[in-house]
This record gives sequence, C-alpha cells and structure tokens, in this order.
Amino acid sequence: MPFIKFINVFVDIGEENNGITGFSVGEKTNELIIDDTKTFAVFICYESIFSNEVDRNITNSDLIIHLTNDAWFGSYSGPQQHIIHMKARAIEQGLPVIRSANTGISGLIDPYGKIIEKIPLNLEGYLDVRIPKKLEKTLYSEFGSLNWHILLISLFALLYILCFKRENKIF
Repeated sequence: MPFIKFINVFVDIGEENNGITGFSVGEKTNELIIDDTKTFAVFICYESIFSNEVDRNITNSDLIIHLTNDAWFGSYSGPQQHIIHMKARAIEQGLPVIRSANTGISGLIDPYGKIIEKIPLNLEGYLDVRIPKKLEKTLYSEFGSLNWHILLISLFALLYILCFKRENKIF
C-alpha cells in the first residue's frame, strides 16, 4: 500500500506483513469443519508447494482441497509440476487431495500420491469420484518439515565428515 507511514498517522493499518505492505498473517489455520464430522484443509495456488506451510496449517484434517489458477503457466511444465507438488503433500500428510484448476490439471490424489482421476490440461469437465480415507499420522506429518530438514542436513554433514575422514585420515 503506498504511503503506509503517512496513512498510519491517521489510521493504524499496520506494517507487519512479511514484506508486503498492507497484509498480515491470519490467526487461524486453513481448516474448515463441515457438520462436525469432516475437516478440510484448503490451500490456494502456490501456498501448497511449501511443505512447512502445509504442516503449519493442518492439525486434524481428513482431506486437502487445492484451488488454483494455472492459466498463467500456459501449456508449459508449470501445471505438471504443480500437481506433482500436491502428490508430495498427499504422501507427506497421508491425506487425499482434491485439486481444482481452471486450465491446469484437476483431479483426485489418494493418500499414497496416486492420481485416481484427473481432468487433463486445458479441458473442462467434472469428476464424480469416491474420496479415499486418510491414513493414520505419517512419520513425516508427525515430525514436520523443519525437523526432517534438520535430520537431512545432519545426515549429510555426518556423511561428509566420514568421507573426509577416510580420504585425509586425520582422525
């Protein structure tokens, strides 16, 4: 928002916003509860490609819903990459994914990352599918992406030290 410091003199809009003026992080998760029986985690467009964002916004979901506008990718590899990211989120969380893309690839992904049904790129249509049940907590969803990153970095550091030790025999 232009002139934010000037406007804040009269009305406090705030500036804490991850570098984008006029916006701030919400206080609730992305989960919606329907009829006290099903909980859905909803992700819009690119926020679904970040494992840590998904981890932070899923606490007790039965399903991930991904809404996206892949039109700006055109017919390049973007829509294929975008749905592959959703396959990874399904596997990580052990949750089925319903993906709706205006011109991209829409479909249903099971908790194992398999695309059950899909509408190909640049085609209109609908799917009438049975949504699979979620898995129990996966090891990944239990520990979260940050802990996995720390574990992987530690393993690479240990591997490097062991290889360095063998080559230089300094220990």
